[in-house]
This record gives sequence, structure tokens and C-alpha cells, in this order.
Amino acid sequence: MHARCHCRIRLLGWSYITVTAMVWFCALYRETPLLYLLSATLVGPLFFSWRQARLAMRELSVERRVPRSCHAGQAVVVELVLRNPNADSSAWSVGVAESITGGAPNALMLSDAARARAAEPPRLFFPHVGAGDERIESYLWRPTRRGPYTFAEGKLTSCFPLGLFEMTRRAVPATELVVAPPLGKLKAAWRGWCDRAGREAAGASQRRGLLEGDYYGLREWRPGDSRRWIHWRSSARQGALTTLQFEQPRRDELFLVVDLWAPDEPTAAQREAVERTLSFATTVVVEFARRSDRVLRFGLAAAEPRLWREPVRAIERDELLDALALAEPCATPDLIAAAPAAESERPARSSVRLAPNRGPEGGHKTFAGVWAVASTRPANAAAVARFAAAGTPRGAGPLWLDLSSSASRDWFDLAGDA
Repeated sequence: MHARCHCRIRLLGWSYITVTAMVWFCALYRETPLLYLLSATLVGPLFFSWRQARLAMRELSVERRVPRSCHAGQAVVVELVLRNPNADSSAWSVGVAESITGGAPNALMLSDAARARAAEPPRLFFPHVGAGDERIESYLWRPTRRGPYTFAEGKLTSCFPLGLFEMTRRAVPATELVVAPPLGKLKAAWRGWCDRAGREAAGASQRRGLLEGDYYGLREWRPGDSRRWIHWRSSARQGALTTLQFEQPRRDELFLVVDLWAPDEPTAAQREAVERTLSFATTVVVEFARRSDRVLRFGLAAAEPRLWREPVRAIERDELLDALALAEPCATPDLIAAAPAAESERPARSSVRLAPNRGPEGGHKTFAGVWAVASTRPANAAAVARFAAAGTPRGAGPLWLDLSSSASRDWFDLAGDA
């Protein structure tokens, strides 16, 4: 069943109808056959224009293609696919008007220029779509803030062939998209802390075998390795030289807790701190997803606390980014509830030997974990003491990163920071 088309007579159409009516009344008043013929000739294009536009619009269908996820402030390519299933006629001069609404109500928007661009509804134009063919047009959309967005049901508009009538029909289904917080840049201070804390937490976990039989696995032989440790039986079976590995490769594990504190009526500075904290957490999640040698566990202390007990993998990353996009601060965030892994899943020691898992080189993985708290307020002494009592990794205490202070810019940079 085809959607109903709405017809509107344009100014040019009203002018045409007025001229046709005047000719017709003159023909009736003067009873002149030529005027009758002229008025009938003028009515023909009028009917043809209405009929052709209506038939062409009835058959068209549109598909909107939106990326699965995106970040605030980044340009997103939105594609519209216009299909003409009618095998007898083509569609000409078809326009599509988009309407996009949404965004977290309490999230900060970008600059005034970006806000002005976002206020302009996108419009696309398809010059021609052949019979049984399809055409693809796209536009760039830059979301101004995080949160859920809705692409409203779009309208098809056409004034073809003579521009006398404007045919409109709803043909683009509505689409929903969750925009993640904007990405920033992690500074050298953060990267250096992760590396130092990971090495200190590993401690004695990355140890070498004292005896020749004390090894942890096999890996591919590299130039410079001693030939004494070549495992000839495995080398013959695999067709490549394989050597014994006496060192456990370490994979850094980060426990990140996001503390979204804000009073019931936050100031502009406190709202900015919330957005910076969410942006920092999003940047860490995206960076850890690109690295196979690092593991991330995550806790969110907000109005609706969330906890990811298992390491965040690529399959869970979109779920985590959606949670950060929809997160709202509260006056009493429960930090301990957002990090029960410190009490139940992590032992007092900093390193866990996972015997069933082997790395790409055949050795067992040793996980060396460190704690970090990304917060919108200065350090909470009670929470830090609770983390320490729960068995945080040894060698380095939990890092409390206050993203409301100017000192946090030494660790993290957000686009637009002075």
C-alpha cells in the first residue's frame, strides 16, 4: 500500500490557474471558439503536471544509512538511498528534507557557529532516478553534544514536471542514534603513568626461570636468541624454528572508575567538568580497544551506576560508549558500588597467572592491574582508603584524576581547551 501524497499548489500554479480561468470566462462571455480551444489547451498541462507528479511520488522508497556510533563534534556521513521500483517511468527533481532532534538535555553544546549549522535542516536533491534504478546522496552531519538523537520521518518533495504543484510524501523511516561524548587527546603524563604503574604492579610476576626446565611456553625463534633453547620437536611439527620462552609476557590491566559527581543545581563549570570527565573516559575506552596488549575494566558511578565485571572487549565497547553518552551526574555517586571488582574479583596481590590463556607467542599471560578514578571533584579520602583496603594493585596507589581542575590539562586535552 502506497503512502498518501499531499498536493500543494505553488504560486506559479496559482498564476497559471488564474490565467486559465480568465481565458475560460472570456470564452464564455464572448462565445469565441478559439478561446474555448485555448482554455482547453491550458487545462491539459495543468492536469498532466498533477497526474505525473503524483504517479512518480507514489512508487519511490528511501533508505537512510547512519553509522552505528559516532562522537560529538565529529562529522558523520549520512547516506540516503532513493529507489524507484517503477519499471515504466523515471523520477525527476526529487528533494528530501531531514529533521534531526535530540542530545542529552544537560550536556554542553559546542560553539555558536556549530550550533547555527546544526539548526539548519539538511536537504538533499536527486536530479534523476531511472526506472527500476536507485541513487545515493549523502550529507555531513556534526552532532553538537552527546546523547540520543532521532532522525525524524523524512519527506519527499517534487515539483516536476512544470513546477505548478508540489507533491509531498513521507517515505523515510525514523532512525535513532546514540552519540558518544567527544574524543580528546591523552597526554604524555597519562601514558607515562600507565606504563610506570603497570611495571610496578607487575613486580615479581614477570620473572625468569632459574632452571632450564622452568619455562612458560614456546614462541617463534628470533635472530639473537640462543640456539640452545630451540625446541626441535615443535620446530619440526610447525615447519619453523620455535624456542623456549622463559619470561611471562605482561598485559597491562586498567581498572577505570568514572565518578560523575555534581550538585542538584550545577554551575556551568561543574557541567563542563562532567563533560570533560565523560570525554576522558570515552577516549580511554577507544584507545584501549585499539590495543591488544591492554585490558580495561570499567565502572560508572552516576545517577544510574553501571559495572562491567568482565574485560571490555570490542563487542562491549558500543554498549559502554552508549552508557557514557546517556550518563547523568548525581550528588551522591556510589564509588564502591561501581568497583566491586576491588573486593571480589581481584586478590590482594597485583598479578594473576591465567594458565588457560596463551599469548600470540605461546606464553601464559600475566595481568598487572592499576587503578584510576576519573572524577569531577577533588580526591575523596574515604574512597581511596576503601580501595586500598579492598586490595588495589601493589606498587602504585590508585590515581585520582580531578578533571575539574586546570592541572588535569597536563593529563588530558579536550578539543576547545585553551
